[in-house]
Amino acid sequence: MQLPPPIEALSWAMPAELLRPWLSCYNAVGAETAADLTPSLEAMQVRLLEQLEQKLLALGFVVSRLTLARRTPQRSADQVERWGERLEARMLEVLNTKVEEVAASLRTAMRAEQAPVALHQCWECRAASLLKDPNTGKKPATQAGAKPEHTPKKSLREKFGLADPKYDEKIELLKREDGAEAKYAKALEISGGEEKLRSFQDLSNELQRKHGLHEEQKGIIETGERAARSVKVNFQPFFPTLDELFEFAHKHKHHFFDLVDRVATATHGTCARPELKGKERCESKAKFKYMDAAGNIEWHRLTDIVRDTLSYENLEDMYHGLKLIDEDKNVEIVEFNDRYQTPLDGGYRDLQLTLRVQGELVCELQLTTKYMLFIKESSGHRVFEIKRQLIADVAANSELACQKTLLWAGKDAKAVLREKKKPMLHIAASQGNSRMVQLFLQHGADVDLEEETTQRTALHEAMAKGHACAAWALISAAAKQDVEDADGQTPLLLGLLRQRVDPESEAVARCVSMLSQRLGLEELRRAKQKFSEVVQQRLKNSSELVSAAYDNNVQKVVERLRTWANPNSITNDGKHALHRALAQGHTAVARQLLTYKADI
Repeated sequence: MQLPPPIEALSWAMPAELLRPWLSCYNAVGAETAADLTPSLEAMQVRLLEQLEQKLLALGFVVSRLTLARRTPQRSADQVERWGERLEARMLEVLNTKVEEVAASLRTAMRAEQAPVALHQCWECRAASLLKDPNTGKKPATQAGAKPEHTPKKSLREKFGLADPKYDEKIELLKREDGAEAKYAKALEISGGEEKLRSFQDLSNELQRKHGLHEEQKGIIETGERAARSVKVNFQPFFPTLDELFEFAHKHKHHFFDLVDRVATATHGTCARPELKGKERCESKAKFKYMDAAGNIEWHRLTDIVRDTLSYENLEDMYHGLKLIDEDKNVEIVEFNDRYQTPLDGGYRDLQLTLRVQGELVCELQLTTKYMLFIKESSGHRVFEIKRQLIADVAANSELACQKTLLWAGKDAKAVLREKKKPMLHIAASQGNSRMVQLFLQHGADVDLEEETTQRTALHEAMAKGHACAAWALISAAAKQDVEDADGQTPLLLGLLRQRVDPESEAVARCVSMLSQRLGLEELRRAKQKFSEVVQQRLKNSSELVSAAYDNNVQKVVERLRTWANPNSITNDGKHALHRALAQGHTAVARQLLTYKADI
């Protein structure tokens, strides 16, 4: 059967309707940075990925018809799978190329050292060229009208009320620090410091108990299952469409902004009063996070259509603002997260509130200091957001979701994948997902990166779980094979320890055999010597094992042996597990004990 035509033969000219929102976005905000156009990039990616899914479905339908016609179901089913994999890979490659081309064009235009109007014209020309009909070479007609007005862009210091020369010394202190985490620590120090922060711990704990979930309720949704962080029911009223939800938000947003103004005036804070979140960005987020298996989108989970930030000089005023909001009878705190007391990975801190105002509109409010916001904007917060989404994708073991997130991440993907705290490559290797391992390596992950605490590499993690395919993917990428972790354990030693826990697994045995052959006989002997020492340290006497052996409880015997119960366990009166099993004729139990090297 002939394979389908190359993907380049398909109609992949950039659709005009995908580029026009970028142009309208640019007209509205003026000569902004490329980062400000991220929402439009995300929207384009979502739409192109939808096209990908539609083409895959179409391919499956066509080949299923061929299957019926040729009466070779198994062969055709295999071909469908191969075609689907090839088509998906090529389409994602084309998608990545298209996004990078346009993003590069944007960056080039934005870097041009021209006046705002000239820069706008440069971008307009580039956009117009991209919008040309591929057949005629002509651009579509544009509406006549006055040229858009451009407001000069504020500097970050102006944006956060730090333009006054009195802040020069503090800004200089922030700039001296190396890395975002150190800068955030300095921002906290300038805002009041750790000791001042601790003085608000009781207030924080009280409000989190008051507005939080009980531990039993939190435990219903395990951390690894979350596509979104929050588990609190902080929903808007139900609306079947995004347009209806936006209409509702427009109608009731003044209740929220009135509250923010009152609090800002009373506590020396500054608010931003931003416009509603862009509709395209909301749609992208909802499809990414809130779509169920049937394709239904839970629009009511979008709580940040109306949002604002209250920024402060110091921690004292910030927590005073928090207290006033809690005491306001016209607002309900639906959810409260104190990320000053428990900062995010990387050191960023804020107070995060989800509020329900009059009219039942749910909004989001962030309270933090000007210095935290300055570092967030100048050092970048996007890496954190990318990693948060990747963690959810990896937890779901979804390669396609990871591919989407990495496409969205663009050039920032490498920085995320090279973070030493809970590296994504390590998690994928531990799960045994070799294709995800390869995907991360292709996007810049360091194959020999050591986790900051355990000093383990991804190969350590793969061998510790006995995942031969993931281990081979790492070895093929030139991973170091004899490196020791913080406990002095090599990947081969971890493989031997895994084989001790699961001695009947051929897959684990082949994994260990593969690496031992790569390293050679001498390394195997050293690993075995270390293995014997570690096993003796871990084994513990277990009276429960002896009882389970006597009761012929094979499952419990295996469970205890896998958690390092000594197969030679003995009771206080000198009865051995193996002897009791043999005395009762429990051959299955005896076989398990002997497998784990019980002495006869």
